[in-house]
Amino acid sequence: MRAIAQRIDHQLSLLPPQRAAKLEYLLVGLLECIELEAAEKDEAVNEPRRRSAGKEALSRIAKRGGIADPVSWQREQRADRPLAGRAQ
Repeated sequence: MRAIAQRIDHQLSLLPPQRAAKLEYLLVGLLECIELEAAEKDEAVNEPRRRSAGKEALSRIAKRGGIADPVSWQREQRADRPLAGRAQ
């Protein structure tokens, strides 16, 4: 699995920053779906580890895409739908 991740990372580094950021965002989403399926089967979810991995992924996306503030970027991406229980 590590070799695959290294190959993907290398290929992303060859792309323009904005395109690499978009593709990495999609890949992270796909990986989260796979992890959720595995977690449902396992029922042993390590929430802090998943949050940490998510933060690291956002940080990588921000660095590649020239995003200064990953939190505000994420809010912009979710602008089309309000988050439950949060003021806008």
